[in-house]
Amino acid sequence: MIKSFLLYLLAFVLLYTMSFSIHTFVLSSGDYNLRFEILPLYWFFSIVSFLFCYLFKVLSNIKKTSEQLGFLYLFTLVLKIIFFVIFFNSSILKLPNLTKIESLNLLIPFFVFLVLEIYFITSLLGERNPNSINKKK
Repeated sequence: MIKSFLLYLLAFVLLYTMSFSIHTFVLSSGDYNLRFEILPLYWFFSIVSFLFCYLFKVLSNIKKTSEQLGFLYLFTLVLKIIFFVIFFNSSILKLPNLTKIESLNLLIPFFVFLVLEIYFITSLLGERNPNSINKKK
């Protein structure tokens, strides 16, 4: 379990570092004026995605919940959006008339960490489901 924790932590830290660096480089090299900082977005999505992945690793070891991980994951996606609205309602979401560039910059961290999150969750689901596509004939 500690090995999984460290693997997840390393993957999320590396993804955070690379994607945040690239994102800030692109923003600074272009003429983009955002009315909010992207650093809190990266912190939020990286931490929440990491916690959800580790939670699913723990839940996958419990027989009763391991069969329901797919459905639980759908719930966590909704939960992540609710947490985002709660944390960023006053700072970002109440800004009048978000531009398309600002909206895109809100979604980039979400999708970046969603990709890694989906990778870890699907690998967990594949481990738990003996009838998965990866089954050898």
